[in-house]
Amino acid sequence: TGVSNTNLLSDSIFITRSPVIKASDGHMVQILRTRPESMSAADFEWLQKLPFGAVIFGFPEEGMVSMPERIANGDLDGDRYFVCWEKEILKHIKADEWVDKPVVIKEEANDTLITSSSSNSKQPGGAHWFSEVQEFLKDPSAREMGNLIGKLYRESEKAADADKERFMRNPDAEALADAYYQALENGKHGTAVLLPIHLWDRIPKSLHRYLREA
Repeated sequence: TGVSNTNLLSDSIFITRSPVIKASDGHMVQILRTRPESMSAADFEWLQKLPFGAVIFGFPEEGMVSMPERIANGDLDGDRYFVCWEKEILKHIKADEWVDKPVVIKEEANDTLITSSSSNSKQPGGAHWFSEVQEFLKDPSAREMGNLIGKLYRESEKAADADKERFMRNPDAEALADAYYQALENGKHGTAVLLPIHLWDRIPKSLHRYLREA
């Protein structure tokens, strides 16, 4: 917002959120400078009057992934986003341009998939949160999944740092990063953690039972 009040802006801004583990976790997003046909003149005038500095995500086209989800798997429940608008800095940033991405319906995990919520203990929350936290902490699968998440993140960093040319776009770094995001979703949705077999030796054997071959 407030693009009419500053001369620092170019046609796009760079936006991402923490943690950034893939090059595609940061995007160049085009700034809205003219009124879209689907927006009323009153709404566009209201936007023009807002002070500089707020980022308002538009609704996606039907069947497309929303903008927050495309930025490091984010959402709007309290996530903090990093935004850079200064033209001189943006000249040195090589980020992916925004391209709409279709929604992919994920298949439910099968009965044999081991998840961090496979035991009877549940995610803590509600009126009896303290006792639920105690039960959750006693669940070995929850601790193991936490170890797997941390290991995948660190190994992705190592693979990226070892490739001075491609850095975060290194194929192994990207595969480990994808598995990291899947591991984050494992406890909530039973998402399978897919990892190419040649990368399994980077992960302790005790955690292999959570992996599936990509």
